[in-house]
Amino acid sequence: MPVALNSINLIIHSTLDFDQIMQKTISEASKAIECEMVAISF
Repeated sequence: MPVALNSINLIIHSTLDFDQIMQKTISEASKAIECEMVAISF
């Protein structure tokens, strides 16, 4: 899990494009928790 959190941190700080950040973050989070579906609600 710490590796996944580090990857997500790098993604967040690599671009200002919100859509790109969300897509990559969701992808990394789903890999970290070994889940096929992930949803984020605001």
